[in-house]
This record gives sequence, structure tokens and C-alpha cells, in this order.
Amino acid sequence: MLGELFRTGVQLTQVIGLCCLLWGAFIIIAAIGAGRGPIDLAKGALLMAFGVYLAGLGQGL
Repeated sequence: MLGELFRTGVQLTQVIGLCCLLWGAFIIIAAIGAGRGPIDLAKGALLMAFGVYLAGLGQGL
């Protein structure tokens, strides 16, 4: 029972990480397309880095 909960938590961490990664990529693409400032590019890059961290954290557990 506890093992299933742990595996579910790991999978949820990976899914959240991948969603953050995709959302960060979308923000960067939208910022480039709209000609927005470097703040939006930095937000997208930080969100992508956080997503990679979460996805890697899920892989490491």
C-alpha cells in the first residue's frame, strides 16, 4: 500500500516537472513571437529549469 503511494507520488512529480518544462517552452516561444522583453525569456527559462529539476528528481527516486 505504501509502495503504491510512493510510486504514485514519484509519477506525479515527473508529470508536474514535464508540465513545467512544456509551459516554460511555451512562454519562451510566445515571448519571442510577440517581441516581449528579456523578463519573459528569463521566466520561461527558470520555469524550464524547475521542470527539469522536478523530472530529474522523480527519476532519481
